[in-house]
Amino acid sequence: MEYIDATIINKFGGLVSYLTKTTEDFEMVADEVEDCNLKTAFNSLSAESLQYANELTNQLRTLGLNYPVSSSDPESFFTPADDDLIHDKGDEVHSLCTKTENYITQAYNEILGERFPFPRLKKIMTYQLNALLFSFMKIRLLNLTRFS
Repeated sequence: MEYIDATIINKFGGLVSYLTKTTEDFEMVADEVEDCNLKTAFNSLSAESLQYANELTNQLRTLGLNYPVSSSDPESFFTPADDDLIHDKGDEVHSLCTKTENYITQAYNEILGERFPFPRLKKIMTYQLNALLFSFMKIRLLNLTRFS
């Protein structure tokens, strides 16, 4: 069996915890949004986030790796690159997307930038990251069009 540094395993734990946490956040936003298309996009993003967290957990188990389930704030595993978010006249959807996208991108990139011997896992993570980025772009576009 290959050896993986505990720091990387902790980062996986933080990422999975954050993906799970955002699932709840996206569901709450979907409940509050009146626009049908935006509501559907947030519900889809919520389902994707949970699916990706489960996929990562299952892949790690398959590889014989267990990460610590953290009761602490998952953001403590990563340091967000940009705390100064753009606030366009109270646009909460845009702000939520920006913050979450930046955080998730950084979390994935920190793990993908590490050296670990599982190319299949890296390929899955790259797919997940690209799909999440596409979902955020779609939500931003739907949010923009509802005010046009």
